[in-house]
Amino acid sequence: MKLFQRAEATAPLSRWLYLYPIIFGLAYSQGALFSSNQNTKFITGLALAGYGDIAADWMAGITDPFPLFSHLLAWQYQFLGLYAGTHLSFFLLAAAYGLLGVQLAKSLFSSNETKQRAQWLFCLLWLLVHTIGLRGVFQSIIPDGLAGQYMLGDYYQPCCFGVLLLAAIAAYQTKRLLAAAACLIAAPLFHPAYLISSAFVAAALVSIPANKALGIPWCRRLLFTLLVAAGIGACCLWNATALTSGDPAVRDAAYRLMAETRIPHHALPTHWHPLGTAVFFIAGFCAAWLGRRQLAGQLLFMLIGIVAAAVGWALVDFNPTVAVAAPWRVSVLLAPLSWVVLLAALAERLADKYYFSMPPAGALRKWLATACLCACLAGMLHLGLEYYRKAQREDYGLCRFLRQYHTAGSQYLIPPQETRIRLEAGVPVFATRKSHPTKDSEFLAWNVRIEAARQVYDGSPAALQKLMKDHAITHIVWPETKGNFPFPALGSRVYTDSNYSLWVLAK
Repeated sequence: MKLFQRAEATAPLSRWLYLYPIIFGLAYSQGALFSSNQNTKFITGLALAGYGDIAADWMAGITDPFPLFSHLLAWQYQFLGLYAGTHLSFFLLAAAYGLLGVQLAKSLFSSNETKQRAQWLFCLLWLLVHTIGLRGVFQSIIPDGLAGQYMLGDYYQPCCFGVLLLAAIAAYQTKRLLAAAACLIAAPLFHPAYLISSAFVAAALVSIPANKALGIPWCRRLLFTLLVAAGIGACCLWNATALTSGDPAVRDAAYRLMAETRIPHHALPTHWHPLGTAVFFIAGFCAAWLGRRQLAGQLLFMLIGIVAAAVGWALVDFNPTVAVAAPWRVSVLLAPLSWVVLLAALAERLADKYYFSMPPAGALRKWLATACLCACLAGMLHLGLEYYRKAQREDYGLCRFLRQYHTAGSQYLIPPQETRIRLEAGVPVFATRKSHPTKDSEFLAWNVRIEAARQVYDGSPAALQKLMKDHAITHIVWPETKGNFPFPALGSRVYTDSNYSLWVLAK
């Protein structure tokens, strides 16, 4: 009787589940606008939206590898505003990620009297490992993914739609195969790097023994496979025609250069952190063993094995195309899936062992409310501090000046390592190392631009004059760390602060 009353007392806790996505999204937090990869992934979308004079930038005219994301960003900018659209979109994706974790964990609990307590313990643990400030600590235990890759990260960008892969697994687990197929097709539409991941997940889902327990017959699995194959095949065809020049020599040269000089930390296993890589595989296989009787564990076993084989292949035989395609990117899905299995096992063990020593439901609700309130406040405080730090950056004063100073037709040469000036000021710049095209021929053209800019900042007046003639460069930003501006005869200064000076070049 006492046990029955204990279980009934937890029923009011179910109302908290409606608030959980909001709490999770706030606690996860995010970075200030124009963080890192946003300075590459936002260019086309903001050009479509008419933001500043970005449409005049060379990067706005290249082949866009993220057309769906770019048009979505343009729509968000026009109807919600830049800041509201960006931050709200990331918040919704983070909220969905949090809820999907809970949904996937539900199938891992045994059907007994402690199940509801175990679910809520999991909710708290899942929130804990993703709350800003604590998230970095737990990511050092299980990395977000191999090669420094991740699903959500800290800000809105195309890779965040990897959440659709988690949604596909959750939908398949509840026998909603059409929804699962749609999610697997949609993920690579937002980011082509998920093409291989979607294919791996689809192949693993229809192959694992859990299909028998779920009651999914082979005919439905065959239909699911055909739908996903058709969608992914169409996406692959577009990528093969739009993002490559068709010349194998150009492709190999571009991909080799990209893998070896631009993204070796993503493309070459020899550049990965060995301890983080080892921990990822150890934690993944442990999670797979704990969940071996359920879909999540069996999926982990199969996909981690595939990833391990891909990494081994890359270590033995370097192939530029494979290195850039990065088949190990599916690890960004395996990391949160491992967390779900491990935390679910911990929550169930705690619920079983300490069931009668747990506080009554009323006290538990107060603890939940306090923990969630603290997590939300931490997330909102972090976002405010991110914008405060942004205003203290060395380039912030120059960006504010350029917003007011810029006129149509102006083109700016900035130090290649400076990544934020373009979008922060809303002005066209010649080239930066962070922002590069994906199409092979355009990538080689970008590399030529970077080399030309490097020569200017090494002090070559001939290189600057050539850029003025060939690319209509009208202004140059000079960092004070390089000393006095070496080309005073070629222009006059229009702005200076303790970090940068801006020079208008003579026509």
